[in-house]
Amino acid sequence: MLERVFLFDEHHPDEPLEAEVEELSQTELIATVANTHIKFRLLRSTPELPFEGTLGGRDFVFNPTGTWFASGGDDRPT
Repeated sequence: MLERVFLFDEHHPDEPLEAEVEELSQTELIATVANTHIKFRLLRSTPELPFEGTLGGRDFVFNPTGTWFASGGDDRPT
């Protein structure tokens, strides 16, 4: 089973995108949008920074050191 996470767009903070992590490395996250066939990449230059990616004109971020997992708490930035 893939881990479900929330990806956040600072321009739409109340509209997180729920996604499933297909692959995760130090600099690349490949995610599929939950309940669709859409797949996209989020990148980061160093492990200290959040992953960033664009889908459908929206800019999403994901910080794996936070607890922004669908199965856990929600401490997303406000």
